[in-house]
This record gives sequence, C-alpha cells and structure tokens, in this order.
Amino acid sequence: MLLKKILLVIFFTSLFVPHLFSQDLRKAFDSFIGTWDGNYEINEYKNIETMSNSWILGGKYFRIEIAGELADNPSARYFSLSLFTLDKDDNIIGWFFNENGYRGQFTWKGKVINNMVEISGKNSSGSTKMTFEMKDGKLINKREYNFGSIIKTEVIFSKR
Repeated sequence: MLLKKILLVIFFTSLFVPHLFSQDLRKAFDSFIGTWDGNYEINEYKNIETMSNSWILGGKYFRIEIAGELADNPSARYFSLSLFTLDKDDNIIGWFFNENGYRGQFTWKGKVINNMVEISGKNSSGSTKMTFEMKDGKLINKREYNFGSIIKTEVIFSKR
C-alpha cells in the first residue's frame, strides 16, 4: 500500500513539474562549475578575471559571477552576475547585472549547440554575444560587444 502511494505521488508530480534542463544544457553547464581564472585584452587594456559558476536554487538556475580588474590598475575593478534557466520551449533565458545598475542590466537568450552555450543580450546601450565552450580542460569564452562599435575578444579560463 505504501509503495502504491509513493508511485502515485511520483506519477502526479511528474505531470506538474516541468522538465527544467535538457540533458545537453545540463552537461554543458556542469562542465563550467567551479572557479576559473582568465585574462584577455580589449584595445590596449589587459584584463584579469575570475569566474565562479554554480547551480543555485535547487539546480533550477545557473549562476555565473565575474570579478575583473585591469592588469595595470588593480583598483579599476568590475563585477557582474548572470543567472540562467530555460523557458517553456527549452531555450536558454537569463539576466545580467553589474555595478552600473539599470544601465548595466540586460536579458540573455540562447541555446546549446554541440556542447557550446551560445547567448546574446541587449539593452538600450547596445548588445553582447557570447559563447562558452570547453576545450582541452579550458573554458573558452568568446565575446562580441556592440556599444557603438564592435569589439571582439576571447577569454581562456583555467580552472583553479
């Protein structure tokens, strides 16, 4: 009798709880978990970043936090937070926030293509496109910023 009740609970729960993450997305994001260090250049400025990634809120959201600074001026720091989940059609949706308040926030949309996460976002100031992909134990983050002019860069992160 107890087994029958448990099976009924599992069955009815499965009817009402949405499938939150496709296996491809979970596999891609799982490989990004941890703390990563990277550096890159935009124009003549060298940047150093630390990216910390984890599942939160019972595995329903994936969090990416970035703390960075200019290599030649460590007091010139910047911080950002992105949260990701899936919409009802299994597309990636998310939100970006930084220390610029409402001027620095935007929404993400994206998908997984062959273990690569591809996202894009925009706000009233411009747009950003990014990809995240694991290659040879490194987390490769390609970025394209368009805030009046297009700037492309690639950050190669190594896991701590």
